[in-house]
This record gives sequence, structure tokens and C-alpha cells, in this order.
Amino acid sequence: MTTDMPTWSEVKRWKGSRLDGFIDTVISRKLTANDVVDEISAISMDTWQGEGAVAAEQTRSSLLERAEKVYDNFQYLLTATSTAQDGLGEVETLVLEAQSRADHYGFVISEDGSEVTDPQLDQWWERLGANIAAGQSSAYAAELADRQAALQDCADAVSTALSRANKVDQAYCDALANISGDLVTSDMATGSGTFPGLPDNPSTEQTAAWWDSLTEEEQLDYIKSHPELIGGMDGVDGWARDQANRHLLDRDIALAEEQIAAGNGTPELEDELAEMQALQDSLESADGEVRQLLLYEPATGEDGNYHMHAAVSVGDIDTADHISTFVPGMTTNVRDSIGPYTSDLHNLNAIAQGKLDAMGSDETVASIAWLGYDAPGGMESIVQVDSMDDVKPGDFPLILPQGEYQDPAIFSVDASVITPERAEQGGQNLTNFVEGIHDSRVYDSEGSNDPHTSVLGHSYGSTTSSYGVADARPGTVDDYIAFGTPGVDGGSWNMNAGNNYVMNYDNEELIRYLNNPIQWVTGIQDAGGLGTDPSQDPGFTTLDPGPADPGLAHTQYLNDQSQAQEHLSDVVIGEAP
Repeated sequence: MTTDMPTWSEVKRWKGSRLDGFIDTVISRKLTANDVVDEISAISMDTWQGEGAVAAEQTRSSLLERAEKVYDNFQYLLTATSTAQDGLGEVETLVLEAQSRADHYGFVISEDGSEVTDPQLDQWWERLGANIAAGQSSAYAAELADRQAALQDCADAVSTALSRANKVDQAYCDALANISGDLVTSDMATGSGTFPGLPDNPSTEQTAAWWDSLTEEEQLDYIKSHPELIGGMDGVDGWARDQANRHLLDRDIALAEEQIAAGNGTPELEDELAEMQALQDSLESADGEVRQLLLYEPATGEDGNYHMHAAVSVGDIDTADHISTFVPGMTTNVRDSIGPYTSDLHNLNAIAQGKLDAMGSDETVASIAWLGYDAPGGMESIVQVDSMDDVKPGDFPLILPQGEYQDPAIFSVDASVITPERAEQGGQNLTNFVEGIHDSRVYDSEGSNDPHTSVLGHSYGSTTSSYGVADARPGTVDDYIAFGTPGVDGGSWNMNAGNNYVMNYDNEELIRYLNNPIQWVTGIQDAGGLGTDPSQDPGFTTLDPGPADPGLAHTQYLNDQSQAQEHLSDVVIGEAP
């Protein structure tokens, strides 16, 4: 790295530039330095006397000071390097975002990044003039405005990428200068965060590197003393999060039962207890598989956490070669959904594992039921009314044509069902979650172990997952599938996944109607409230789910032994076409 301002062509070459191996080496050296400090500290001078004892103690103290200095330098180097690694990931994501948008629209980014141009702009203005003459300018003018906005967004992304690259480069050079200049102090190595060596609001890469640099004793101490932090830290190993979250869940269940037994129960507390017990029941192993509680967040009543959030892994995410994260949609809640979904994923794993075994592979799978966001409500959020006057305040009026001689059906729809607000919130949570799993496997004192990862998004969960995959660092998600989907964020060009798939039953028209009623009625191709239709995107490979029962198709993708399940299992093991 240099202190010169990087150009666009240089920053593009940062793609794939990873410090994983170096971080693993630093972790190993830090642990060795810690062992040396412990060994020197354990040397006892109690039986020594006289000048020899004084000299020996001085030597021991000097060795200890030097060993602690080495330890501090390794800790400081680890923090600086993991921070730089995180910055590299941010830059790579920004570069991919800008370049993908440029490729999609045909924009040209100059070599130094100072200019982004649209070679087709003159043609667009000419076509607009022709449309104005024909009296058909409105729709075309809107498309031109969208294109100009995309050009500005692309230029902004290039500028942000270059600025971030310069800051990452300079910060790491400054850190290395502190080390080479023997300027690192114990306070600099420890930092000011809750945990020594870990900054406040750490990235998943910083968290993973820090966690793997701890001794086993330190890890167990943190799980015991700070379970509420460790259980929710993306980047920490699955076994540790599981221990911390199970402790919290057991504690909360015991407290609720005590309150109810003492006569202090309320309907709300009984509902909370039932939800916690459902979560606890979902952790019961089937056929001896490992189950891990990777997320446990009781409801707070605040925006984004109105409902309990939870994630349960069916299989061991610390050792599995293939890890999938399933994101469900409308009607999802922990009490009613976590049990059925973990059962479905158990069956999905069995199919996927059977395929691996048949191929002669010794690889294993783990699938996660991720309920880490407030999904919109169920069908109670869509109520048929007699007239437009009966639409609830704040709701969206949905009008369904009923035929040539029938009045249209009018529904009052909770706006959260057809707007991406909760999908955007959930997408941010999902990005951190999947990056944390990836990083927890990549950083290890014994070497990197990067599993094949996939994200499976169903219904509104496909919209949520698309936001998460779009923001995930390149290399985090290998395969992404949206099924039973109303729409995704941007399209395939915006997805940071190796492969994109879509699967929809034919008789799910209501899902697509809810996303874009205007297109349904007029046939005008346009992105709806929940994004673009991936089945119309050539960057998504379409998979055929086979037949489904009328009226029930939307709920049948995970049915055991179904054609849809077969395709999902192929995505899970990276064998989809």
C-alpha cells in the first residue's frame, strides 16, 4: 500500500485482494506471544534470596516487559489489519456496485475515476424528441430521468469508492508506521471498546479476527460474563453464540415461569413464554444432528424489533461445507414458524446430504432458519372492504378486476405488505449475519476454511434477502435463489452473489399483483413497490418447481420430496444449473 491517491483502474485491481492468510498468521503469533507472557509470569522467585534473586527478578521483569510489548504489537497489528481487511471489502463492494451499474446502463468510467459518461445519452435525447412529436413523451421522459439519476448514482459510487480506498490505504500505512517506529502502547493495543482489542461497533471481520485471537479460556469467560453481547455478535463462532443464547433463553424462560407461578402472569407474558418455549423446542435435535441458536433477540417494541428475532441452525455452521440461510416472508413469527421451518430444513438437508453422499463426497450441510427481522403481517393485513371509503387510514387500496360484468374487489392492505421498508431493515441485519458466518470460518489461527454459502429467500423474504445479498461483500454469498417472489432489489446486476436463481409456481398471480398492480392491469413493464420481477431478468436462472395445488402453491416450495425441494437442495450444495 502507498500514500498516493489510488486511481479507479488501481482500485479495480484490489478485487480479490485479501489479507486472510496474513491475519491467520498474526492470530497464531499473538496466541504464541500470549503463551510466552503467561509462562514468564508464572516463573516464581519465592525460594530465591540474595543478589542472585534480585538479578533474576530484574531479568524476568525485563523479559516480561519485552514479551508484553511483542504481544501489544501483535494485538495492534491484528486490529489494524482486520480493519484494513474490512475496508478492502467495503471498497470492493463499492467498486462492484459502480461497475455493475455502469455495465448495466452502458456508462463509461474514466481510468482515473474522475468522470463517468453516458455514450448513449445523445441517442436518448433524439428518441425523446421523436416521442414528443408523436405525443408519447411522458413514459419516455421518465425513463430518461431514471437513466440520468443512475448516471449520477454511478458517479457518486465511484467517488465514494476512491475516497474510501484512500482512507483505508492511509490508515494502514499509519498503523504500520507506529509499529516500525516502536510507538505502540498498551492502551493503543487494548483500545477503548467493551472488549480489549476490539473497537466499538466492530465489523464482522474485526469481530471474527478478534474472537479467533482469544485463548479458549478467554472465550469461555466472555461467554459467561457477557452472553447478551457474544450471542448477538456476527463474526463469533457458532458454538459460542449457541452457548450464550441458550443461556439467555433458559434464563428468560425460568424468569417468566417464576412470574406466572407467583400469580404475576399476564396474557402478554404467557404469549412471550409460549414463544420462547417454541424456540426452545426447535433446538431439539432430530436424527442426532447439531442444532445451534445463532440469534435470540426478545421483542423490544422498537422499530425494527417489534417481534422476537431468532435464527436456528440445523447442522453445525462451524464445520459444514455448505451453509444455507433461509429467509421467510409474510406471516412469519418465532412462535408459529420456527418449529415448522426447522423441520423443513431438516428434510432439505437430508435431500442435499443424500446427493453429496451419492457423489462420493464427504462434505456436509447446515441450513439456518433466519427470522431476524419484523416480517409484515399475514392475511389479516389484507381485508376486503365494500368501497374505497372503507379502506383503513394509512392502508393501501388494492383493486382486483373481477371480470367484464362484475364490480372490482376492493381490499384494504397494510402498507408494510407492499412497501420495502421492513425488507430494507431486514436486509441490513441479514448482510451482517451472513458476512459474520463467512468471516467466522475464514479467520482461524489454524488456517482459512471458506464454506460454500447460499441464501434462500421466500415470498416477502425474497425481497428482504435481495437487499441483504446486494449489500453483502463480494465472495460472501455463492448462490442466491428467490422463490415465490414478488420482486427483488434492482435486479441481477445488483446482487453480490456468484449465481442467481428464481423459482415461481404459475398460479401465484396474487403475489405479483400485490407488488405491481399497475403492470398487472396495463401490461407496462415497471418495477413495483417490492422491486423488479427476477423471472423477467436474464441474469436470474429460472428453475421449474413443478405442479402445485391450486390456492396452496405459495406454501409448498419446502414440501418434502417435491420438485421445488429438489431444486433448492441443488442450490444448497452448489449444483444448480
